[in-house]
Amino acid sequence: MAFLAEPVSTLPGLGGIKAALLRAELGIVTVGDLLEHYPYRYVDKTLIRTIRDVLDQPDTTLVQGVLSPFQYQGIGHKKRLIAYMRDDTGTLELVWFKSGKIIESVLQPGTAYTAYGKVQRFRGKATMVHPEMEPVRSETAQTQLTFDPIYSSTEG
Repeated sequence: MAFLAEPVSTLPGLGGIKAALLRAELGIVTVGDLLEHYPYRYVDKTLIRTIRDVLDQPDTTLVQGVLSPFQYQGIGHKKRLIAYMRDDTGTLELVWFKSGKIIESVLQPGTAYTAYGKVQRFRGKATMVHPEMEPVRSETAQTQLTFDPIYSSTEG
C-alpha cells in the first residue's frame, strides 16, 4: 500500500501550508495518518425533542419547529437578531449576535426547521444562541438525523 505512505500534500486541495499545519498540530504526515485520524467523540443528532421538554432541562439538543419572522434588538455592539421557533408544545428564542443579514437571507420565516444547540435560560426565557439550522424537507420527511463526528482540530 504505497499510497498510504504518500505525504498528505499529494492529495488534491491539500497543499503545503495545510500539510504543514496538519503535521505540526495533529502529527498527520501521510495519507495513512489522515485515514487513521478518528473522531474523539460523536454528537447524537438522532433524537428530536419537543420544545416543552427542553425548557426545564437546558442542554445541547435538537428541536424542530416553525421559524417566526426576524427582529433586531439592541443597538451598536449589543445588536442581535432574534427569531422564535414554535412547535405544538412551546416556543424557543433563537439568537444570533453576528451575521444577521446572512441569516436573514438563508432562513425563511414560516418554514419548518430543526435547530441544534445549547439551550440556556436568559431573563426567564429558554434561548438557543447561534443554533445550527437545517430545513425540514417535507411534511412527511424529517431532516437526515445523524451522529456527527467531532475531531480534534487546530487553531489555524
